Amino acid sequence: GIKTKTGGTMTETHYTSSTLKAILLIIILTATSSAIEFTLDSPQTAKVNEPFQVTISSSSQETHDVKIIIFDSENEIISEIYNDGWKNPFYYIKSIFPEQTQFEIKPTSYSETAEICARLRVPGKSNFDQSCNLITLEKPSEQQQEELSPPVENEQITSPVTPTADLPDNNLPSPQIENNPPTINNDAIVLNNPQSSEPNEFTSKEQNKRLYIVYAFTIFTIFIIILLALRKL
Repeated sequence: GIKTKTGGTMTETHYTSSTLKAILLIIILTATSSAIEFTLDSPQTAKVNEPFQVTISSSSQETHDVKIIIFDSENEIISEIYNDGWKNPFYYIKSIFPEQTQFEIKPTSYSETAEICARLRVPGKSNFDQSCNLITLEKPSEQQQEELSPPVENEQITSPVTPTADLPDNNLPSPQIENNPPTINNDAIVLNNPQSSEPNEFTSKEQNKRLYIVYAFTIFTIFIIILLALRKL
């Protein structure tokens, strides 16, 4: 009886172990089948703001979403991808591979160390497969930098030119400008005339007394002359 019981326990343990192995095998096979092997063909060097092409190659014919990004040394996105116009590469291009295998990429800024990565995922899923290559970015030339920002440079150039161009124009009507100050000065003189006449209008008390005496004497003299003339008549 003891032997039979021991044999049953060993059988149950063996069955449980086989079940776990089968589950692990299914998980591994599922993960392997969902993964896609592909290669990213990209140039080793590229110039900033100049587009270039990359190619994704794979033996799989299953439809995948695609995302291609250039990362700088701080893992920041420094590129754009062309898809009916230059777009942010952060978002996947839905269900485009393997219908399209070549893509146009453009670096947008310079970084001493950069890496270009392509990501493929099955539509509707979050997990993805990735392939990356190192890429050397070249700084844009001075001429390209000038072409990228013409409005700013034109403003800097024209701003000093306008005052220098205005100087001859200001020198031509200078006689008219010189004539304007006299009018202003005349107004000032007119305004100052009452002030200058104030000393003439305000006299001292002694001068007033003298004037009153002179006026009274003159009136008195005229009065006497009139009386003498009437007596003679």
